[in-house]
Amino acid sequence: MINLFRKNIKNLSKALRVSLGLLLVATLATPMIASTSTLANTIPMEGDVSVRNASRNDQQYVKSVDIALDEIAQVQLWHHNMKAPDTEVATNTVVRFEVPDAAGTTQTIRGISKSDNGNTISDTATVKLSTERARVEYVPGTAKFKYNKGAADGKAECITGYDYPAESCFATISIPDEVVNGGVNLDKYRGGPLEGCNAYHESVTIQVRSIVEVVQINKYVREIGSGADGWVRTMDVVPGQKVEYLITFKNVGNKTLNNIVVADNLPLYHEYVDNTAMLQNSKFPSGGAIKNDDDLFNGGFNSGDYAPGARGSVWFTALIKENVYERCGVYQIRNVGFVNPDEIDPYYSTAEVNINNECEEVPDPVYSCEQLTVARLSEDTFKFTVKATAKDGATISNYRINPGDGSDVIVSENNMTEHTYVAPGTYTVEAKVRFDVNGETKTVTSNDCKKKITIEKEEPYYSCDEMLVTLVKDNTYEFTVNGSAGNGATITEYGFEFGDGSDVLISEDNTVEHTFNAPGTYTVMAAVVVDVNGEIDAVSSVECTAEITVDEEEKQPIYTCDDLTVKLVKDRTFKFTTDTTARNGATVKDYTYDFGDGSDELLTDKNMVEHTYKKAGTYTATAIVRFDVNAEVKTAGSENCKVKITISDTEEPQVEGETTTKPTTLPSTGAGSIAGAFAAITAAGAAGHSLITRRRK
Repeated sequence: MINLFRKNIKNLSKALRVSLGLLLVATLATPMIASTSTLANTIPMEGDVSVRNASRNDQQYVKSVDIALDEIAQVQLWHHNMKAPDTEVATNTVVRFEVPDAAGTTQTIRGISKSDNGNTISDTATVKLSTERARVEYVPGTAKFKYNKGAADGKAECITGYDYPAESCFATISIPDEVVNGGVNLDKYRGGPLEGCNAYHESVTIQVRSIVEVVQINKYVREIGSGADGWVRTMDVVPGQKVEYLITFKNVGNKTLNNIVVADNLPLYHEYVDNTAMLQNSKFPSGGAIKNDDDLFNGGFNSGDYAPGARGSVWFTALIKENVYERCGVYQIRNVGFVNPDEIDPYYSTAEVNINNECEEVPDPVYSCEQLTVARLSEDTFKFTVKATAKDGATISNYRINPGDGSDVIVSENNMTEHTYVAPGTYTVEAKVRFDVNGETKTVTSNDCKKKITIEKEEPYYSCDEMLVTLVKDNTYEFTVNGSAGNGATITEYGFEFGDGSDVLISEDNTVEHTFNAPGTYTVMAAVVVDVNGEIDAVSSVECTAEITVDEEEKQPIYTCDDLTVKLVKDRTFKFTTDTTARNGATVKDYTYDFGDGSDELLTDKNMVEHTYKKAGTYTATAIVRFDVNAEVKTAGSENCKVKITISDTEEPQVEGETTTKPTTLPSTGAGSIAGAFAAITAAGAAGHSLITRRRK
């Protein structure tokens, strides 16, 4: 099996060989990165962000908590310098929290720890609120810093190195509220940079409270003089009638609402009756006239601040206009009232009046293109359906569909038609409807009668999905690569770079073996070679990278006769080749060949010899190998070093034995592709992707 890997790739280009060398160096030089941090400078920092419900006195920090209105959550950022004790320190470690200000049931709070010479830690915890209107707000003065003050003061029992110190070594101090703004430099409060290892782990906590800014608003209308019971949501009116509108509002949240602006849209067919707008609240308990009452209908007026539970009302009189209507019948008109406190979205409520404009009218012709519906019948064939309206003197003459691909407009009396596109692309389909309107031709469309459709060509895909590693024996490993390809891409070969200086191995089989001849740590990379619509490309990935460690072990002499292979040279002349293993103090001394035809045994120091059989027959050829093993002569043979040859006067000679298909070199068209695949993995920082090996039974 070892000979399977001796075939190299001599015809690879110089550029490929250089690329593979650079790939190996760059890959081995790139460190692994923890999932909670991003790569920076030299100090490896570790940490996370978690949360607990402080109002319920929860002691356990978790990634997500629920809090009710007015409850407080405590958020913690924990970190430490992962360097060994008394080595390198992290300088100017700044911690900050990002607290969202938008309302919603799910609030994500991010904690960030960053130092001059270490990687940045960025993690989140989730606070779930009881209503969509709620949000969280930082509680001023709650920022705390817990650190190993005993170690900072030089107490020996607190300088524990790899071990975690006793709780008595820690102190918790207040730090500025800037921790939720620009951040706080902990070096200032710790008294110096952050030392390495577990003795110096530390945390920063803040508290946030669940708040809600909610306004309850109602809008009413009533007939003049109908009293307090006359307020309703909807009423019938006639032109020339006066009505009163009322807006009531109340702070039903747990936070004071400042500068509540009240506004009314004063809808169509209404006219405000001057000096009738009134405000009632705690300042004007009996109601007071609104100065600059026009502001009520032009963006609103500031009605003041309202503590939780406080309420207010605004009312005014409006006249329903006469002789301004476009048609006879009932007009349903909606009046909208708004209240808008500082820093939150406006709240609104509506009341309606049904204006009954009694008269006789002649209907106007109605004709429109209402909707174009597109249904995909196949990858490139679509059905178009047009919905149109024609009444009161208007009739439909025909439908016109422009597919948008440069083809002719489709004209049909049927509102459904089909079209097949011949090329991928994005097309705007437009439908037009031609009407006969009291003897006059009208052609109309609308935005709803235009649709965009996209026909996409599926792109080829291919990937190197995984590499499985199996320990076969000693320092020999089996590598199995699995890849994916489709939509015009097919896998043709697999490439292997073993990282031990041996040649890149290209194989049509996705499983190969390789023996590492020296102790060390090796980065093995695999690539999938694909034919993409006639072009050769190659791709690798982090998942197709493995780190193999070969340990130094006590070496016993190994000497075996592994294989005897036979190849017909011409006529009855054959070439015999013996493969052996000799290492750890063992070397081949000589070979003895018995050709099985009664001729003398051949003793030689060559592993390849030729022999000519004089007549037809069946012969068993045997190779025996002698080894020098630490100054002793040892002899080895095996069933693999025997081969049966059948020679016939009428047929081609036959040799019994197993035929092995060996990996081949990559075609010259694919050399650059596989180098690029390995180089891409290097550039992505995908080094040392270790796989767990399993011993093959």
